[in-house]
Order: sequence, then structure tokens, then C-alpha cells
Amino acid sequence: MKKIFVPLLIVSCVIAISSCKKHSNSYTYIHTSNNRQEMAPAKTAVEWLQRLKKDYTTDHYRSDLISRLYSELPPLDQWPAINTQLKEITKDSAAFENFSEGRQPNFHNNGLLQLKLFANLLTEDSTNAEITYRELLQKEPSISYYEYDRTLNNLLLLSGNTEESLAWYKANITKHDNHSSSYSKDKKTPSEKALAANRIDEGIKLLIEEIDSAEIANKASLISKLAKIAYLLDKPKLGEQAMIMLETIIIDCKKNGKHLSSYSYTGSLDYLIQTSQYQRAIDLCDKFQATEAEKKSNRFSSSTFDLNEQKLTALHKLGKTELFEREINKLFEKHKKNPKTFFNILDEKVASEPTIGSFYIELLTNKPEAKNKQKAFNICAHLLARNQGTDAYYKQLIALDPKAATALIASLRVYDPFEERPLIWQAEMALSAGNIDEAETLINQAIALDPSDGDHGKFTRMHCYDVLARICTLQGNTEKATFLNEVVISIRQGEAADDYLYAGLTQEATERYKKALGHFNDAYCLQSRLAKTLMESGKFDEAIPHFKKAFELMPISFGPRESHCFGCEGLFDDVRVQNLALPLLKAFLEKEPENPRTPYLLGLLFEDMKKTPEAIAAYQKAIEIDPQYYNAGKRLIKLLKKDPTNFAKTQALNKKLFEIAPYANKPEYITTPHLLKTYWQAAENFPPSPITIAPISELGFTSTSLSDKQYKKVKSNSHSYSSYYSSSAALDGWSPKELLRKNKFINDAIE
Repeated sequence: MKKIFVPLLIVSCVIAISSCKKHSNSYTYIHTSNNRQEMAPAKTAVEWLQRLKKDYTTDHYRSDLISRLYSELPPLDQWPAINTQLKEITKDSAAFENFSEGRQPNFHNNGLLQLKLFANLLTEDSTNAEITYRELLQKEPSISYYEYDRTLNNLLLLSGNTEESLAWYKANITKHDNHSSSYSKDKKTPSEKALAANRIDEGIKLLIEEIDSAEIANKASLISKLAKIAYLLDKPKLGEQAMIMLETIIIDCKKNGKHLSSYSYTGSLDYLIQTSQYQRAIDLCDKFQATEAEKKSNRFSSSTFDLNEQKLTALHKLGKTELFEREINKLFEKHKKNPKTFFNILDEKVASEPTIGSFYIELLTNKPEAKNKQKAFNICAHLLARNQGTDAYYKQLIALDPKAATALIASLRVYDPFEERPLIWQAEMALSAGNIDEAETLINQAIALDPSDGDHGKFTRMHCYDVLARICTLQGNTEKATFLNEVVISIRQGEAADDYLYAGLTQEATERYKKALGHFNDAYCLQSRLAKTLMESGKFDEAIPHFKKAFELMPISFGPRESHCFGCEGLFDDVRVQNLALPLLKAFLEKEPENPRTPYLLGLLFEDMKKTPEAIAAYQKAIEIDPQYYNAGKRLIKLLKKDPTNFAKTQALNKKLFEIAPYANKPEYITTPHLLKTYWQAAENFPPSPITIAPISELGFTSTSLSDKQYKKVKSNSHSYSSYYSSSAALDGWSPKELLRKNKFINDAIE
């Protein structure tokens, strides 16, 4: 039998990052609906200057004050009058003090310099803008490791002399050497060591002891881990013990106003859904959720989290349709001025369950009225515009309106030419219509685009191979169909092994990876995961053949925007692994010099080896072979920016990436964000979204913009903050105002 290679990859980590703002007890927090939110652009210079003064004489901190004012500028013919006034206001500290009535709206009291820089940028006066920017930098000459290169790039955008500006920066600005990897490994706890060695009872006992002695911030996370182990090992009594422990600490937090992040305990609530304890999940969510009085008395209590996905999933599973719909409607009313938040909630899911949005679309579809089916289609379309990787949305969209779905899915391919899901579902539609040859062509295009299919959720990966298997069956090629089905089985078993690995049950995970490879030995993802697991268990010699097999498969396992995660998995971190990978990849490059994936992978390897020139050369080679290689371009520009002498090259590469980037990423590559008039015109002429979907207003959402009459002045002793994101961000395409608010130079250099 001819050997068939099907390249695969599983990406295993999703990193959630949360952030918070500093606060002071001397401030009173006022919800932004009581203050100025997004206003329509001013009609005249006089109106805009009135807004400017009102903001600068209001004693509060807004991180996006300048970017918001930029987006509210009047038409260009009004700018000369604004420029004249700004020049007067910022001519010296006395003039600014008089204008702002002695109040500084910015945390570091750099209001004068920030406004002066903004004035320079409006007139595209780069010479004076650079002088002002240098003054701003000298206010805080010590820059963090992460900000150092970006700040230098901003300076070079303004520079009339790259070499002189670079010399000034190095002489005057200090970089904090505070860089540390977010993936640094802590030493294993006693429970982790026992569980990894398959001493399960001992590991569980030690984990419970660690929970008892842990600080409150860590206690809930450890309980979630205990619940996960209970689920994987089918130990219901242990799961019950975990639930009792969880309820005890959260009720204590609620009673005493202690802060506890919901991220630490949602895993435990997921356990209730996974074990079909739906009513208990609802009851616990109701206990944990805060009353309005509690929210007002303690803004940061653990009770403020809504736990929407757990409660809504449980209601759906119990068939409590009316209650489910009532909860959705309450969330809609709560967020009707911010549809982005509402759609984020609909996109949430519990474990391997469908998303809340999928449940909601099902509910609307089952209603008899035609308007509900249209609403279901519109919501489904918006969810797909935000997240093109959810198979359930495609299936529901096609069932609701096949003709409209066909047009929308075709537009999704234009919106993101590197996402394979639209191709897969075009193949599904062709297959349903009996067009087998067309379906085969489409599915092979999808596989070529992303053979690994690693960025999609459990039990949805490798859908392309499932489709191809059905095509082969219809063509009478049962041998290939059987093989492809084995591929999918292998990946499903590998996904199950991942759960055991993340729960710390290393030996069990290892055995499961080996079993999965018995179905398909050429699964890159499983070979690399098994190799790394063996290495971290102290069995490097046993890991070597699996590393070698993985590296041999790598160049055929990725597409132009592959979905692997070398950084978080740390595959090339170990020198021993680097020494294995380098000769194998070089040999593959000699064998297939026209394969752009190999130099790309060499670039990744050289980056981990701290060989930047070699990495740059490798990425350049990849782009030379394939000019549409988006990921190689992203990696290359990141490295080029580290050396200021490459500034001209980075600008040229920015232009190229603007052309090939998915629509949602295009604003990152506008080359002259510091030229505010030019950028303004670029925003006005930005390419429209290729996706045609119902406007947000047709779904019942209301504008967040306030008229000047609704603009309420904040009291001098109050503090307000808000991200001020556009209500329709990335749903209907980039509006000019949204692009202006996302101006990189203003956001990075001024604010």
C-alpha cells in the first residue's frame, strides 16, 4: 500500500490575560454612562476646541483622551483654525495652565507636552514633533524592557536623521533589564510529582493538603485542578469534595468582600456541566452572583462575575427554554449599547459544549415566526464575522438560508484568505449538492492552507479530513477513506491525552499519546507532544526518535498562516532539541529547496537559538519563495524592528503586509500613523469590509454616542475610566472613527 502523509498539528494552549486599573480610595467611581462617552465628530473648530477645554478642565484620568479627541475632529477645512489655537495654548506652561485652569488630565502630569506633540502631528511638523517627543521621553528616561524598542520605533518615525536620533536615544534613555519569560517553569509541588509518577492516591492526598494551606488567591485554582482530576479519573466522591470546598471559599469571599478571580473557579463549575449536574450548576451560579447592592458596596468582590456560560449552558441542557431566553434578553438589555460585549458572551462555551450563541440561534430557529429565523441568521452571521472557526455557526447558517449562507461564506474567504474553515464548509455544501469533484478540489485547498488545523477547539479539529474521508467513500476509495478516519481517531485520542497531561497525570498522558500514534504515526502534533512529555519526565533518550519524527514531518505540517504555538509549548527551548532539529531541517531544505515552510521553521529555530541574523535570512528566504507567506512576514518585521538601522526595510515590509494581511489585521500595517492628516485620509479611504451583514442597529443595539447636551461634567473628586472601544468593532468593518481611535502612534507615544 502506498504510504499517505497527512500533516497535522495540535495547538494546546490558550492564554487568557486580564488586566486591571489602579485605584484610590479617595476617588469615587462613576459608570461611564454618566460621563462623556463616544461623541460624534465636531462640526466646527469652535465646537472641537470647546470639547478640548471641557476635558482639560475636568480633573480625571483618561488613558485615551487624545485618541478620542483625534477621532472627533471636524472636517479638514476646519483644521487650520484648530492648529492656530493649539499653537497658542501650548506655547508655554503659563498659556497651558490658563487654558486648563491648572488641572492636569493625565496621570504623569505631561498634559502640556502631550498636547503640544499632538499639535505638531496635526500639522505634520515632524521636526518639532521629534523635539517634543524627546522632551516627553526625558520626563521618564527609564523605559521597561518591553517598551524600549517600540518607543525607539516611534522616535524614528519622526526622525529626520536616523543615525543621530538613535545615538540620542541610546545616550538618554535607559532600558530596564526586567525581561523574564512568562513561560518560566516553577518547581513541581509534591502533589504534581506524585501525580506525574502515577502515584494517584498519594498525589490527590497531597493536593488536598496544598488546598488547605494555600492562600485564597490560589485555593480556588487548586480546587479546579482537583475537580478536573476527579472528572478524568471518574471519581464522583472526589468531585463532590471539590464542590463543597469551592462553595465554602466563595461564599466566604462573598461574605467578607474578598477578591477572587472567576478564572480560578470556573473550571470547577465546568465539572458540574461535564457530569450533567445542571441544576446544581444553576444553584451555585445564583449563589455566587452578586446582588446589585453587593456590587455597589464592593466593586471588586468575587461576586461581580456573571458566570453566564455555566448558567446558560445548564439552563439549555435542562430544556428550560423560557428561563434561558429571559437570561439572554437581560444580557442584551444590559449590553445593548455595547454589542461587542454581548457577542463576546454569546461566543463563550463550557468545556466541549457548543457556544451560548449556538444555543441561542437554535432557540430562535425553533420559533415559528419568520422574524426570529431572520434574527437567528443575522446573529449567526455576526458571530461568524467575529470568529470564523466555529463549525456550528456554519452549519446553522446554511440550514437557515442556504443561498445567503453561500454568499457570506464566500466573502469570509476574502475577509481572511488564511482561514481554512470557509473552504471546508464550501466543500460541505458542494458535497451535499452532489458535486463531488468540486468538493474534493475545495477540501484539498483547505488542507493545503492549514494542514495542521490546530487553532480550533477539541472535537472540531481535522474536520477537513472527515470531509475528505466521506468524499473518498463516495468515490469508491475505501482504503483512503479508512486511513483518513484513522487520522481523525488518532487526533481525538491525542486531544484526550492532552487533558491528562494538563491535569498533571503525565504517565497516563504518555500512554495515551502512544496509543493515538498507533492509529496514525505521522501526526506531527502527537510525536512532538509525546517527545516533549518524555523529555520533561527525564527520559530524553526515549524522546529522541519522536523528536526526529516530528522534525521530519514539520515542513509539510503547516500552511502560510499555520496555527502552531512554539512559544507557549517551548518546543525548541532545550539545546539538545535544537541540536536534533537543525540538521534535520537543513537536510529537508536541501531536498526540497522550493518548500517555503522549511526556511520559516529554521527561522523559528534560529530565534530560539538567539541567532537573529540567521533567523532574518531564513524568514526572508521563506517570503522569497512564497510572497504571500503572512506568518513569515510577521516574524520578519518583528526581528527587523529590533535593529533601528533596518527602519526603511520595516516600512517597506509594512506596506507589503498591508496588502496580504487579513482584513481585521490591516490597520496594524498603515505605515505613517504619525502623519495625522495623511492617516485621517487613509482612514476615510480604508478598504471596506468584504463581508455584508446586517447593521448592528437592525439587531436592536443602540448607539453609544452622546450629544453635547448629554455630556455631563464629572465632579473634581471623581475618577472615571473606560476603554472607549467602538461599539461595532470588527463587526461591520473598520469605520473611519474606529481606525482613528486605534492610531498606533497616538496610543503608543502620547498616551
